[in-house]
Amino acid sequence: MLLDTITIKYLASELDKSITGYTISACYSNNRKTIISFDSGLYLHLLHRPVEFNCLYLSDDIEKGERTRDPDFQSILNARINSVRQLGNDRVLEVSIQITKTMGQNTEGFLVMELTGYHNNLILLDGDQKILQARRYVSSHRSRYRQILNGLTYHLPPPLRGRDPCSITLSQFQEDISSGQYNIVHFLQQFCRLSEYNAIEVAVRAKFPPQLSIDRLNEEDVKLLFKSLRTILSVILNNEEDWSIGLTELGNVIFPYIPRQEGVEIIQRSKDAFEILKTFTGHELLSHHEQKLLDQSRTRLDNLIKGLKYHIDSIRERISEYRKWEECKQKGDLLLSFPHLVQKGRLSVQLPNLLRGGKITVELKPRMDAFQNAEHYYKLARKYRRGFPLLRDRMENLKAKLDKLMCMHLDLSERRVSPEETLRYLQSNFPSSGGIPGKVSRGPVLPYREFVSSEGLKIWVGKSARGNDELTFKQAKLDDLWLHAENIKGSHVIVRTSGKKEIPQNTLLEAAALAAHYSKSRYSGLVPVIYTKRRYVQRIKNAPPGMVKVLQYKVIMVKPSIPAKTDF
Repeated sequence: MLLDTITIKYLASELDKSITGYTISACYSNNRKTIISFDSGLYLHLLHRPVEFNCLYLSDDIEKGERTRDPDFQSILNARINSVRQLGNDRVLEVSIQITKTMGQNTEGFLVMELTGYHNNLILLDGDQKILQARRYVSSHRSRYRQILNGLTYHLPPPLRGRDPCSITLSQFQEDISSGQYNIVHFLQQFCRLSEYNAIEVAVRAKFPPQLSIDRLNEEDVKLLFKSLRTILSVILNNEEDWSIGLTELGNVIFPYIPRQEGVEIIQRSKDAFEILKTFTGHELLSHHEQKLLDQSRTRLDNLIKGLKYHIDSIRERISEYRKWEECKQKGDLLLSFPHLVQKGRLSVQLPNLLRGGKITVELKPRMDAFQNAEHYYKLARKYRRGFPLLRDRMENLKAKLDKLMCMHLDLSERRVSPEETLRYLQSNFPSSGGIPGKVSRGPVLPYREFVSSEGLKIWVGKSARGNDELTFKQAKLDDLWLHAENIKGSHVIVRTSGKKEIPQNTLLEAAALAAHYSKSRYSGLVPVIYTKRRYVQRIKNAPPGMVKVLQYKVIMVKPSIPAKTDF
């Protein structure tokens, strides 16, 4: 983020000079920004979802597509700007305004601009610091530390980590610089609250490479870096060098350390901020940008390679297990051949090995008899036999991807491929892996759980309030059976009738048991469950998702459980 606390301090001073005394003539907004127009002909742009290089700037014009009136901030029209200041030496600007009401009375208010990162905010306060309006509200569900809601007293956002750069001393600077392994730019960002570009400028003025590790600095180097920091602060806060504001392909870029007279032409024809920095400092800062891309591509490759190796190892273990499908079938055959040797409740049994002689140990499910255990082994044999070729093909596919990534890693190290090409390839071939390299997307997540009754009918159980709503009113048919625990919070349950006029009794009991299990009464002995056709269930107007009214129903008492014969 370019606008750190020091830059915002200077911006407060510049805005105070530029807009104080003028009145607000219009307020426009869209999903991305808010624009405030003044009778002086200037427009203040506040980006709520900023690009990398700017989130607040003045201009003398706006595009036609941005002239959408903001209905929420109409009360500030014709308000007079009294002053602009920075709050709490933080990333917050406060614009004091004088609002004229319809009866001619004047009242004080404040426009607070929070420039805290990806979600910047615009908040209107009254004279008592009560919130009247906000571009982005924050409820207790989003943050338990600070709420932004109408009627609440406004509080500043949590302070940044690190020391205030305006008050830091040399001894504190030396203490911080010996506390970890960082490069210069990262250290200045973490411990001195500087933006990346101001941190780069501090390193450049001290004649150090921005990516130099701080553990390589001796005592004199540290003093030189601290002196460079104080110089940058003096440049920004005292306006010793004029600011340059130019339009690039990336948006309005503000540089406090480039003289305006020399810089405007270069800024206007430059492609990005790093090229501008390179031009004016005489240092290879563009190599810093390339190094950053190189580090990103290497990190991404390393994570993907590590993830693929992990998945290949796990699949190899499963393949070794799936090779035993013939052994599982043999155990099932033996259990059916010698059922009289199997006693319910035992964990294992020794059975004669008819193929090789001797005896073979067969592990048992203690709650099952010989025939149920045999069916269990037959089911495993079918699963292993079907899954073995699929796992083998999956492992070969992952091995091919791993070989490709290993070759790319070698090409990147020897500079046969650029970091940009590497990142593009990874983005197209390994999209959004959820933070787990090599993870395979399983498609959209259903809003309900799926079961099959003992009679073969589908039973769907909602996963959440919104899932209940979608299940009942979007997925279910009017003639499907609808169930819910009576007078208690829980999941909606749907039995797909598939055209049947009557639901089998066992299916009804199984669905009711599921409705009781997925409710707040799941640990009760018996739970009353209501059931009816879906056509008799209606939404409640303006009610939260999942809240319904039932026109007619019957009640059944069941014990909460997941029936053993239902399949996922």
